[in-house]
Amino acid sequence: MQQQKMVLEDMARALGVARCSLPESAFPLTLPIEPPPWSRAEMVVMYRFLANELALAPRCAGKRCRRSGHCCGGFGEKDPAPCLPLWDEAALDRLRVACAALMIGWVCQVERFEMVMGEPAWPR
Repeated sequence: MQQQKMVLEDMARALGVARCSLPESAFPLTLPIEPPPWSRAEMVVMYRFLANELALAPRCAGKRCRRSGHCCGGFGEKDPAPCLPLWDEAALDRLRVACAALMIGWVCQVERFEMVMGEPAWPR
């Protein structure tokens, strides 16, 4: 039981480090009457968390990653992923599963919004 607590504390600390690497504007506050924003920021945090777990920063092609000692990459043009070639297939599978879980959570939030509000979250 003590070991599980230590693992959870380590994960929480590592997620905190990954989340702190994003600006606050990446996590907009939403009112209950607004549909939830797409979970891109959470996916970037998950990408950075897993990259840090793999200790990719020292070998990364990205200067920011090497200089800071932790991953600064992510998805898309805003957060290029120079370390992606360093990911093995098992790590990519973990990333896919983690992002799928985030997407499922987002879909559930959208459905909850639509049920409460009685209208679609976005025009269809």
